[in-house]
Amino acid sequence: MSTIANEENNLRQEIAAKPSNTMVVIAKRVDYGRDPMKVIDVCGSAEYMREEVVRSMPLRCKKGVVEKVEVIFYCIGRNVSMKESDNEEESLNLTPDPYALAVIIEENRGFVDTYPCYTQWAREDSVASYLAFYRSRGNVYRFFCDRDAIRWDASWWRSGVPK
Repeated sequence: MSTIANEENNLRQEIAAKPSNTMVVIAKRVDYGRDPMKVIDVCGSAEYMREEVVRSMPLRCKKGVVEKVEVIFYCIGRNVSMKESDNEEESLNLTPDPYALAVIIEENRGFVDTYPCYTQWAREDSVASYLAFYRSRGNVYRFFCDRDAIRWDASWWRSGVPK
């Protein structure tokens, strides 16, 4: 096989390995100084929430307001473990930002009608903390903020911000 054919084949494999469903959404104004419980309170009614998990949400920066935070959403398109989800995020050079995700939901609750979404952090083996938003069958907006070992099904969109 020629060098050019090898390069083309490698490029095709690299493209195939990337998630096909990726989008960028801008969080207009993220206040990283906001109390984590207040970040969650504006998101609507919680299906399940543990305060210690909310308080463990990672900060992208120490304090202050950041305008126009670029949040990357991607759908892996298959059921994945928390570890597989973290590996995908790492391959895309992203880091979790639950503050920015919450702002996007606060700005547009209808987003989860089409894109049930989540971010996760602090994974140890098969257990991780996560913040997840969706709309239930009863047309109620719900979210979870928990620490557990779960598998994300193929319809969920993970969010992260560039490192």
